[in-house]
Order: sequence, then C-alpha cells, then structure tokens
Amino acid sequence: SVGTAGTQLATWPSGESRVLVALDGARTVRVRTSRVVAASSRYASTRILHLDAKRVGDYRGFPTVQLGYRVGRADLSSFGSTRTIGGRRTIRGAPVLAVNESGAAIAAWRHVRRGQSDEIQIATRPAGGRFGALRTVQRDDVVSETTLGVSVDAGGRALVAYARETVRGSQARLAVR
Repeated sequence: SVGTAGTQLATWPSGESRVLVALDGARTVRVRTSRVVAASSRYASTRILHLDAKRVGDYRGFPTVQLGYRVGRADLSSFGSTRTIGGRRTIRGAPVLAVNESGAAIAAWRHVRRGQSDEIQIATRPAGGRFGALRTVQRDDVVSETTLGVSVDAGGRALVAYARETVRGSQARLAVR
C-alpha cells in the first residue's frame, strides 16, 4: 500500500488466483480472490489500482493475455470497471506494477516474440488518468530470466529496471529506463 492513512492492502498468489486482503490495523475488513488480477496497489487513502492479465490463450507454453486495469475501493467493496491496455500479448512471468500516492503508475512485462528474444514493454498512467499506449523500452539483448523492477516517484516519474546482455556470453548488466 502507498500512504499511511486508511485501509491497507496485502496480496499474494495462491494457485491460479491472487488473494487480496483489506486491513484496518490488525482487523481484516474484506478478503477477495481474483483469477485475472496480476498486481494491485493501494494509493491515496481510498483507492486501489488493479493490473489485470486475463488469459486468452497460449503460445508455446506461455500465456497470451489481455492486459487491463481497474480502479477500485481500498476496502475491496468494488474492483472497478475494466479498461484494456493495448492488444493481446504473450508474456513471460507476471507483469509488475508500481503506483505513487497520487495514483500515477507504471506497469511492465516481458513480451515473448516469435523466434526472437523477449522485449521489455511498459505502459504509464498519470495521476487520475488512463494508461497510455504501450512502449517497448528494450527490444534486444534482454536476459531471458530477468526480474523486472518498477517504481514511480511522488512527481510521477516512472522507471523500469531489468537485466540485459551487453556482449554475448558476458555477465548481464542492469539497465534502467
């Protein structure tokens, strides 16, 4: 959760679903599960931004998903209406999400490309706005098992970090965009 006031949020994967728990101190307010939520983060004192990855198919053992997002209530009484982010894509691993207290956000994922290396893609959202067009921030030399890290500061500036190969067979290097 982002911020200090209001209901807090805890999430974790459980099988094919994600468990979401709204907490008021040590008291559980509500527990919900979702098969499409990939990541969630509370912001301000009453909102949660959910990043969805609804499975719509497979490609060589990797899920093809329709990415989307919803702005819901911090107490989990409502998940909000779904809005899509780009078109369907095949991804490796779970997409990641970072949100600041104002609601500015960045989502990132590894896009699996037919016969080529993965690429790193992102979508950003200004506070109070919608996620914009998908952007590819790294097309080549992405380490296939890289972990993605994302962050967005109080001013809404977002970054993504990942590993990339600079020379074939050498040690991977950290890239930040």
